[in-house]
Amino acid sequence: MTHCGPPRDESPRPSAPEAKRHATTGHMMNSRTVVESLSPSDLLCATRELVRKSRGVEAELLVHLGEIDERKFYLDCAFPSMFAFCVGELGFSEDAAYNRIMVSRAAQHMPMIVEAVRSGQVHLAGLRSLART
Repeated sequence: MTHCGPPRDESPRPSAPEAKRHATTGHMMNSRTVVESLSPSDLLCATRELVRKSRGVEAELLVHLGEIDERKFYLDCAFPSMFAFCVGELGFSEDAAYNRIMVSRAAQHMPMIVEAVRSGQVHLAGLRSLART
C-alpha cells in the first residue's frame, strides 16, 4: 500500500490540535495585521491577485485529480472510490468532492475546461451542470 500522507517525522511535537491552533492563530494575526495596514487600492489589488492565484490552483487541482482518477491511485491509498479518496484523504466536503470529480473527468475529454477555470470564465458549479449532460 502506498503512503498517501505527508512525510512522517518521528520527533516529539505538541498535540495536533494544539499545534494547528497555534500555527493558524499566529498566521491569521500576522495576515490580519498586514491586511489592515493596506490602503484601499492596495487591498483591492491584493484581493484580485489572490483570486487570480486561486483560479490557477483550482485548475491545477483539477488536472491532478483527473490523473489520480485515471490511474485509480485512490485504490493504492486504500479508498474504494475517487469520491471516498477526496473526502477521506483530501478533506473535501461531499459536495466539493463531487463537483471537482465531475469537472476533472470532463476535463480529461475537454482540456479547454482547465483553461476556462484558470481564466475565470467559468466556475465549478456551472461546469458540473454541463459535465452531467
